[in-house]
Amino acid sequence: MPDIERVVEHDPVNESDGTIVGGRRYTASPIDAKTYISIAGTEDTTGDTDLVAAVTGKRIKFYSRAFTTQSTSAVTVILKSKTTGTVLFKATFQAISGSTSGISGDSVTPPAFLGATVAGEALTINLSGNIAVDYSISYWADDSV
Repeated sequence: MPDIERVVEHDPVNESDGTIVGGRRYTASPIDAKTYISIAGTEDTTGDTDLVAAVTGKRIKFYSRAFTTQSTSAVTVILKSKTTGTVLFKATFQAISGSTSGISGDSVTPPAFLGATVAGEALTINLSGNIAVDYSISYWADDSV
């Protein structure tokens, strides 16, 4: 695992950095002249929420994703490219009664990736209900190839 270059607390009041929206913590590491970023948080709102802001002319490529829920009610989680709605990941999660969580996670080693937005589009999460879902996503913004 590469050394972490910096740890930054994103200020939800001042979102001028344009990298991440909401009060999410992220880390960035330099590898192969790319900046790899990890975000983690909880989302609990039905519908679309941007996790990673669009970067002009770049695709958001994610190489790791993990989701958990404590709810015994089912929730469908979709990761997609915001404007076109291109679905990059879709699964339904539900904790079994008496268990700690419904969980899913995948990762690959860059430069491989699990999914990528259309160039210039945000990475968006969509939930089918108002059910809390914890997430962790690692990504980088890459040329639109």
